[in-house]
Amino acid sequence: MLEVQIYKKLAEFDLDVSFQVNDNILGLMGASGSGKSMTLKCIAGIEMPDQGRIVLNGRVLFDSEKKINVPIQKRNVGYMFQSYALFPNMNVYENISVGLRARIVKDVDIVAQKVMKQFQISELASRYPKQLSGGQKQ
Repeated sequence: MLEVQIYKKLAEFDLDVSFQVNDNILGLMGASGSGKSMTLKCIAGIEMPDQGRIVLNGRVLFDSEKKINVPIQKRNVGYMFQSYALFPNMNVYENISVGLRARIVKDVDIVAQKVMKQFQISELASRYPKQLSGGQKQ
């Protein structure tokens, strides 16, 4: 379960978001510049809201009243950047593997294969970022 109730004053507008998701998939949709990425950055801990509360599976990640702000490294929340943070000199398999090694995964090869199968990109394993479409990079 994810509970988000946050406020953040930005130069262009005030981000004021409130939603709750149980065991469903949630998609954020809206016009360019409407705050979708900022909302996700606040959940991941990349940005800090001015006020509010973020709770993930019963764990408080942020609470402005109680002065709780769990560091990004301890949130265990994945975030996919819009500008694909891929190493151009590494193929798909290597890009996935380097992230797994950083997390000290024991069976990197097995986990990398599983991830590629899960995202239906196994056939792209030997391709480099310049050989991928935007969607494939994501």
